[in-house]
Amino acid sequence: MKKITMLSALLFLSLANAQVPKGTQFVSGQFGFFTTKDDSNNSSSDSYRFLPTYGYFFAPNWAVAVSAGYRQTIDHSTTRNANFENLNLEEAVSKER
Repeated sequence: MKKITMLSALLFLSLANAQVPKGTQFVSGQFGFFTTKDDSNNSSSDSYRFLPTYGYFFAPNWAVAVSAGYRQTIDHSTTRNANFENLNLEEAVSKER
């Protein structure tokens, strides 16, 4: 049943034809926020995106659009200094044998 519903919706959308008149202007855009966090190395990052778009239909269903945007990524990470003074490789190798 799900396959039939999905197929009929896809067929309907592919046959739909909307005529946009010549000279029509439009404004659209995108805004986004994304964050990641990694607990294994105590780091995270935030990303912001803003992308406005302006367009003009020069013929029915044909448009020219211009976009100019801004994106910023901020990394929040801390670096841990490793203390290698107490590391004895010969002792570690002999324990493995």
